[in-house]
Amino acid sequence: MIYKILKIWANLSFRIYFRRIFLSGVENIPKDAAVLFIVNHPNSFLEACLVASFQHRELHFLVRGDMFEKKWLKPILKWSNQIPIFRFKDGFSKLKKNKSTFDESFKVLQQNKALLIFPEASTQMVRFLRPLQKGAARLAIGAIEEYQVKELYVVPTGVFYTSANKVRSEVLLRFGKPLEIRNWLSKCPEGTDKLAELTQDFQNTLDDVMISIRPDQDSLTFEKLLTLLEPLVLPGKNAGIFTNEQTFVSLNKLANGFRQLHGDRLHQISHEIQSIHHLDPSPVSMVFRLFTSLWMRLIYAKGMVLLFFAGLPAVIFYGIPFALAKSFTMNKIRHIEFFAPVRLAISMFLHALVSILLLSVVWNQYGVWFALVAILLLQMSLYAFVRFLDFSTFLKPLRRSLDQPLKAHLQGKVKSLYQLIMGEFN
Repeated sequence: MIYKILKIWANLSFRIYFRRIFLSGVENIPKDAAVLFIVNHPNSFLEACLVASFQHRELHFLVRGDMFEKKWLKPILKWSNQIPIFRFKDGFSKLKKNKSTFDESFKVLQQNKALLIFPEASTQMVRFLRPLQKGAARLAIGAIEEYQVKELYVVPTGVFYTSANKVRSEVLLRFGKPLEIRNWLSKCPEGTDKLAELTQDFQNTLDDVMISIRPDQDSLTFEKLLTLLEPLVLPGKNAGIFTNEQTFVSLNKLANGFRQLHGDRLHQISHEIQSIHHLDPSPVSMVFRLFTSLWMRLIYAKGMVLLFFAGLPAVIFYGIPFALAKSFTMNKIRHIEFFAPVRLAISMFLHALVSILLLSVVWNQYGVWFALVAILLLQMSLYAFVRFLDFSTFLKPLRRSLDQPLKAHLQGKVKSLYQLIMGEFN
């Protein structure tokens, strides 16, 4: 019950935190058999929450064992299907507890349930897949050979953020083709190091569903490139959840094109990107003006005004709690990988607290139905305000006006970048 409530709550919260959520390959997830999700891990516990929220299987999670040492947190972790796993850095005495972790995980798979594991074994905000540890392969093989699980499907899952710590950015979840472990084992030659081979297969299949650049490339430069080319790579300004294959194809093509850049060519592209960004501190607004007609900008301006007034009630009730969540995160969280998850978690808690208090007060004064309608309208106001933030980002004043010659010059530069990275301009 707690899991289902948290899933609904997280699903709604992600729709506020992210402007667009792209889902791809959801149909690849088996409906009834045992499933092991292997997921890349750039942003702490945010990936687990995203995967749990936007597919149909109820998940069990392998999480850092030290989290269970917090007495106030331990019941919540257990109620939300989380299983502790310990690392070498936790000490040998705690490492021995992993036997019970694997036993519990095997039982989950025996019951044809779904389990999520981060095979990179740690979180690090990078735009490439790090070498996988053997824990996921050991779990998969043990489930078949020791616990006689009839069918076990491993679903590689890639998570990609356009700007991981920025509110109202985009995220893409890509669920790849499942690998059936019993079938894989039947084809494995005698004498093969099964753990090493399966880990390498996991590495390959997970890399296939990720939007990746090379480890030696600058992720900030790639992020700026994505900002400039987003209107061409991901056309449309609507917010929401989108299920399609083309988004992954387009983003993957962009990343592949960037990954092919080396030496002088990479330096040239980086310099070109910087030169465009230096023209104005609001590249999103600048690019919006480059590729949007005057009439469309006027429509956005009118919509922004309406959304501002519609969002005022939400600002009054939720503005201070959300500001406190941001302030706490910026001042207390030292590791960038935990910035977005902690900010979102605190915001969710404070949002729920304010909503419950408001519901209680209105309920006592005016009755249950009036209270429910008031809370519903307030959530609609909150959504109107975040859409106002979207519009204001597009329409943010520029440092300099874009006269026709400059506009044509910048359009040519952006299209040239597109042609170089993506191929022929459409």
